[in-house]
Amino acid sequence: YFGYLSHWDTQGLKPYVRYILLNGTGSMEENVAYESTTLPAFTRLSDVQGSLARLEDQMVYNDSLCCGNGHRANILDPLHNFVSLGVEYNSTRVYLVEDFENSYVSLSQPTVTGNDSISLSGNSSINLEDLQVVVYYDQYPQNLTAAQLGSPPYSDSYTSGDFIGGIVPPCFLSCQKYQCGTTVQADAWDVTNSTVRIDFHLTDFISAYGKGVYTFYLETGPPDNSTGAPETLVGMSVLSG
Repeated sequence: YFGYLSHWDTQGLKPYVRYILLNGTGSMEENVAYESTTLPAFTRLSDVQGSLARLEDQMVYNDSLCCGNGHRANILDPLHNFVSLGVEYNSTRVYLVEDFENSYVSLSQPTVTGNDSISLSGNSSINLEDLQVVVYYDQYPQNLTAAQLGSPPYSDSYTSGDFIGGIVPPCFLSCQKYQCGTTVQADAWDVTNSTVRIDFHLTDFISAYGKGVYTFYLETGPPDNSTGAPETLVGMSVLSG
């Protein structure tokens, strides 16, 4: 409809920000792909189905040169437990969007007061041992034109923003601290194997970085994560300013 293919939209929002603004409470990653021709080639449903099969095949088996196998990793990640698909086409183009979710924590509606006070509570289907909360920053979104969205950096892959620190449990002695970025102690930190309640403020981050998008993630390492890297369970973005 708008004549572009990008992870960003015309409001300047990245996929995970759109997801969270639409009440998503897991974490998500997105694949986008398209196929185009000069002459009408997608006039039957079977033509579109064939194009979608080719696009998926390219992302799984021929993804290293264009995208460092990022699309392939998304498709094959066994920890994604939900996927949403979007397809749009006309006679000369086919577009495919895949949004993969990690949704392991059932949260009560997240509470944000004054773009600063955050309260999370809910139940988890996996062990929440070694839970951590990390915070990333993006500049405040700006409206984008189709021409901008069709050119770098908006025609390229996206990141989670800049890592700026994290939230730690309240403490008095031997307190955990992030070596890089800002460390903020939570006002409340009640985490068991299956439940979570964490309250904190973004004040220190906002004071340091100002107007922007602050995205925080609840991360842990699930038993089947062979890499040992944290796995993101929950994501949430707050637009400040």
